[in-house]
Formats: sequence, C-alpha cells, structure tokens
Amino acid sequence: MFCYPHQDSTDDTMQSYTYYDNPEAQSHHHEGSKQGVPSQVNMARNSQAPPKDYLVMAILVTIFCCLPLGIVGIVKTSSSRTMYAMGNYEEAERSSSSARTWIKAGLICGIIVWVVQIIFIVVKIMNMNTNPDQYYGY
Repeated sequence: MFCYPHQDSTDDTMQSYTYYDNPEAQSHHHEGSKQGVPSQVNMARNSQAPPKDYLVMAILVTIFCCLPLGIVGIVKTSSSRTMYAMGNYEEAERSSSSARTWIKAGLICGIIVWVVQIIFIVVKIMNMNTNPDQYYGY
C-alpha cells in the first residue's frame, strides 16, 4: 500500500493522506478510472508537546547498571514515542512516566551491585594483606 500526503485546504491542523493499493492506482485515480479507489484518512497533527524522552538514560542504565530493567526502560520509552505519534497523549505520558520509574529502579539496582562488588573487593584485598600465607599455599 502506498501513501501520498496532501494538505487539506479547509483546515490547517489536519493532514489528509490518500492510500492506494499499487503505485499505478494514483495515476488511474486522477484520470477518473474506477481502479485504485483511494481511502482517505485524516490525521491530526500533534498539537501537544511530546512527553520527556528517556531513551539515552535507558540505554546508559542498560549498559552500565542493570540489563533487564534498562531494557524495560527502552521498551517503555519506545512505546511513549509510538503513542505520541499516534496522538494518544495520555498513554504517551503514562509510558514516559513508567520508563522513568524502570530506569530509576535499574539505576538503584546497578548502584547497589557496584557498591557490593567494591566492598567485596576491598574486604578481599584487606584479608589478603593480613594473612598472606593463606594465599601463597604455605
């Protein structure tokens, strides 16, 4: 299916799209042929500001902190973008808010894991310095 946009002269806020089943149908339609009768769809332009986008933060959380929760954040951010493009502003805001929540959870989990790892390494090094014979097999 092929889409050819054109501006509706009666309303500046509406964009009208004509869909054809095949590329030849557009020329047949304009010549008055009955083949390729188009279907018209009016789509409102986005009149509201988009919700806050957390894609970069979600990617960073996925790479550096917590893979599973970061992936959920990426999916929610993508969903927010899709909902906004479709004109469903309330759902886009909810998805954006949900993405922020998952990203925060991933960041907190990642920080906790990093802190526990650092503590474990420090304790292991301190233990190695106090009892070196244990590590050299004497």
